[in-house]
Amino acid sequence: MGLEVVRAEIAMVKTPDGHGRLELTKFHTPAVVAGLRALGAEFVGDVERYDDSYRLCCVRRPEGIIVEPAEQIR
Repeated sequence: MGLEVVRAEIAMVKTPDGHGRLELTKFHTPAVVAGLRALGAEFVGDVERYDDSYRLCCVRRPEGIIVEPAEQIR
């Protein structure tokens, strides 16, 4: 992944049809947005706040797939 000194929780889930998997990762350190920007990620829009509960952003992956990381604000 290219990030050093990372503390994270990871869960793998299978899709209902059993043919795919989804990896869910929650980063505790370092800040995901800063790490993605340092790696040259293409952001779609700005980092947004939702109801003072979450920070959200959309990132286009090299395959063209857009993912939306969310970080709970404490």
